[in-house]
Amino acid sequence: MRAKSVEAKQFTAPTNRKNGQVGGKLAGGYSLAALAAGLVLGGGLLMAPAAFGLTGGIVAVGNGPGALTVTAPTVVTETARDGINATNTASGSDLTITGTDVSGAISGIYANNLGRGALSVTSTGIVVGSGLIGIFAINGAQGSNLTVSAAEVTGRYVGIRAANYGSGALSVTSTGHVSAEIFDGIYATNTSGTDLTVSSASVSGGRFGIAAVNRGSGNLSVTSNGSVVGTGYGGISARNFGANLTIAADSASGNIGIDAINYGTGSLSVTATGAVTGTDGSGITALNQFSGSNMSVNVAGVTGTTDGIVARNVGSGTLSVTSTGAVTGASGVGLVARNYRGSGLTVSTASVSGSSNGIYARNIGTGVLSIATSGAIRGGTGAAIQTSSNAGSAVLINLRSGSSVSSISGTAIVDGAGDAVVTISAGAVVNGSISLGAGNDTLNIMAGASLAGVTALDGGSGSFMDTLNINAGVAGAIRDWEIINVNASGGNFAISGAISGTALLTKTGSGAVTLSGVNSFSGGTTIASGILIGNTQSFGTGAIVNN
Repeated sequence: MRAKSVEAKQFTAPTNRKNGQVGGKLAGGYSLAALAAGLVLGGGLLMAPAAFGLTGGIVAVGNGPGALTVTAPTVVTETARDGINATNTASGSDLTITGTDVSGAISGIYANNLGRGALSVTSTGIVVGSGLIGIFAINGAQGSNLTVSAAEVTGRYVGIRAANYGSGALSVTSTGHVSAEIFDGIYATNTSGTDLTVSSASVSGGRFGIAAVNRGSGNLSVTSNGSVVGTGYGGISARNFGANLTIAADSASGNIGIDAINYGTGSLSVTATGAVTGTDGSGITALNQFSGSNMSVNVAGVTGTTDGIVARNVGSGTLSVTSTGAVTGASGVGLVARNYRGSGLTVSTASVSGSSNGIYARNIGTGVLSIATSGAIRGGTGAAIQTSSNAGSAVLINLRSGSSVSSISGTAIVDGAGDAVVTISAGAVVNGSISLGAGNDTLNIMAGASLAGVTALDGGSGSFMDTLNINAGVAGAIRDWEIINVNASGGNFAISGAISGTALLTKTGSGAVTLSGVNSFSGGTTIASGILIGNTQSFGTGAIVNN
């Protein structure tokens, strides 16, 4: 049974409420019972004429077995309670609320669906909950989907609070600014449903900007096209216990800018196209737990007061971290990437700086650990780049053209037990020491690379075969290499540092190379082509073969 059409100039707030009824009076003497009659048994349709505003709120209760629909006028203003308060009891089905501008002294819109259907809340104007929550939507255990679609929303404690206990998906969409003074701009929880999706413009909160927890079986997706700010805790916080976790943000700021943990069975992906800032912690923390698969972080600029980016993959797949802007860890590490059991670790960066290490990458899973840099990599008390992996695992470090690597400690690059291949490309600059530790390591210094500020090139001790390929001048000490290949095909250069260890030095290329250090290497010297210039102290203690 539907409500009869009633003309009204003003719709005042209800003063009493019975189960399945709406109390109060319409200005002009009309009874609200006429509008509410259809809500009692068979669900109902409560419509206030759109041409008129309300100086009181709307209270609607649906007793089923049908749907409850509330369509509000252009403006609803309630100075004592909720702007719109709608409850669908357990006998009902769907609950649908549509409004434009809604303001309440407690919540702007309060929607509680205990029925067996879907809950939908749509607002196209400004919703304000001056005492509690802007939009408060609860879908009970009998329900299916919960959908909130809003423009601008403001709440004292929470802007939009959406809680889905039903069997379906939870979706929250906002096209305007959502804000909360005390707690969260948007707080969405999916307890037992399927997917949880949050899509927003700008959001701000006193605790979190956006907080989303998915305990359903599906995916968790958070997309923001504007600035997200959480002044107390975090900009974006996401916890997923379902399948995939995806965050696609513009800019985010909070104690931690973006904090993502995937406990689910799928992949974890964090993307940010704007600045991400951690005002009292890391810029980005991302953790893929044991049940997960692949993990990726793709960002522009990131700044943290502790670490810049911390990415940890305990899942079975690959870990990939890519940054196209500056990444800074003001009191910690610029970029931390740890792969515990996955199938590979890849880091690709522009500029990175840290108070301890610039980049720290650890791979104790399977696959290759790969780092490629194209900007300034700066370390503080630690190394500019430090890698760690299982013995014999492949490690690739590529300093592209335009990359410069240095640290306050004087340590440029440190590798552990893995078999490292480090390539310093033309146009790259290194200052400080390079130490490749245990493993069968290779260091390629390409023609056009600048190593005038290098203090040492260390192949590492132990029973390994370490190879140094030099195509450009080196000033620092050269030690603990088994093979040294010097190629002057790109032009003449000098090696002024002392060469020690058991290396065999082979000179190739048509150009001339000058050895000016006091060298003690014992493996001998072979001149395959071109010219090798030195004195009696330049060629070590081994035999000299001039071909």
